Amino acid sequence: MLNDVLLWSMPAARWEQVREAVANVAVAAATSNPDALSQAIDRLDLYSPMRVDVRLGDLASATRPVREQIAELVDILRLDSAPGRGSQAAPPERFEEAPARAPAD
Repeated sequence: MLNDVLLWSMPAARWEQVREAVANVAVAAATSNPDALSQAIDRLDLYSPMRVDVRLGDLASATRPVREQIAELVDILRLDSAPGRGSQAAPPERFEEAPARAPAD
């Protein structure tokens, strides 16, 4: 899912909301709570371009902060799943905790 976000195209203003949703995924991953992680990923999926109305010409790729945030989170999750590592999630202070927000209609 996280790598899919890097392929999305949407209005530039929408990327800030995606950044907040990715931050929520990072916080949920840090808690090692599968239900919280599933909910955060489901919330992120609500921002996918299929669910966003856009006009031609208004599209932008993922912003640099979103790309960096996703790359860091993917690296942490890969390290966490490495053999012998067990379930050691990143400390929550590494990520900004974003307030939960529903997508704008």
